[in-house]
Amino acid sequence: MFIKYIQLATVLVLSFAVITGCSNEAKAPKQPIAEENKTETPNPAKEKYEAALSLYNAGKIDEAKSILEECIKLDAANGIYEYYLGNIYRKQNDLNKAHANYQNAVAKSPDLIEGYNNIVAIQMYNQDFDNALLTANKGLQVKPDFADLKFKLGQIYFVQNKFEESIKVLSEITSDPKYFEAYRFIGFGYMQLNKKQEAVTNMKKYLELAPEGLNTKVEVANVVKELESKK
Repeated sequence: MFIKYIQLATVLVLSFAVITGCSNEAKAPKQPIAEENKTETPNPAKEKYEAALSLYNAGKIDEAKSILEECIKLDAANGIYEYYLGNIYRKQNDLNKAHANYQNAVAKSPDLIEGYNNIVAIQMYNQDFDNALLTANKGLQVKPDFADLKFKLGQIYFVQNKFEESIKVLSEITSDPKYFEAYRFIGFGYMQLNKKQEAVTNMKKYLELAPEGLNTKVEVANVVKELESKK
C-alpha cells in the first residue's frame, strides 16, 4: 500500500548523499601538518598547504589544486592534501577521481573522519551500499559520535531493508534539529515493521521540524493522514 512512499524515501537517500552528505568545507579538518623546526627554515609543505587552503576557501580551486599536488610531493605520508583534492574533483563533478583521492587520504591518515564521510557519500550516490556500509562502520570506529556518518549509516540500513538497525542508529541523532530528516526514515521504518503508532509519532515529529516548501513534507502528511484514517 505504501510502496510508493518507501520508494520515495529510497530515492532521496541518493540525493542526500552528495547534496548534503559531504563534510563542511568551510572548516579545515583537524589533520596535523608537520611543524617546522624553529632552528631551521620553515616547512615548505606547511606553508604551501596554508596557501592552498586560502585559495580553496576563496573558490580558486584550480590554483589550489596545483599547490596541493606539490604538497603531496613534499609530504607524501599526509592524507590531508588528497582530502582537499577529493573535494576539488567533487566540485568538478569528477566523482571517480574524488573517490580515489578520499581513499588515498584515509589510507595515509586513518583518523581523517571527514574523508570516510565523503567516501560514503559517493558510494551511496553510486548505489554501492555494501561498500558504503563497510566504510561508514570503519569511520565510526575512528569517531563513534560523528553524526553525519550515523545519518548515512541509518539510511544505508534503510535501503538494505534493515529497518530495526536503521531506527536504532537514526534515533541516536534526533536530538540535533539538523537531522530532522532522520524522523522521516524512522517513521517509514516503523511502517515496514507494521508499527503504525510509532510510525505516525515519528512522521509528525518530522512534519513539526521540516521547513515549509519541501515536497516530502506534503507526501509525509498524506501518509500520516492515511494511517490515522485506518485506526
